[in-house]
Amino acid sequence: MLKPLGDRILVQLDESEEVSSGGIIIPESMQDKACRGVVVAVGNKVKEVKVKDRVFVGRWTGVEMTLNEKDCVLLREEDTLAIEV
Repeated sequence: MLKPLGDRILVQLDESEEVSSGGIIIPESMQDKACRGVVVAVGNKVKEVKVKDRVFVGRWTGVEMTLNEKDCVLLREEDTLAIEV
């Protein structure tokens, strides 16, 4: 597991597929929309987001990585678009 520094958060992304009207599966990497995931770790300067919060983040923000065979993104708290309530 990683411990983000400062105001950074680590989000485990949900796996999603979108199907075109013709039945073709569009991989998430080709979709141009926000990503949804669960916060798995936060830095010591994070104020609003907590571990286990479900959040939306911009598609091309942060650093994408794979941890324990799961897609994750490491980004600043300010790059979080919304918290699901």
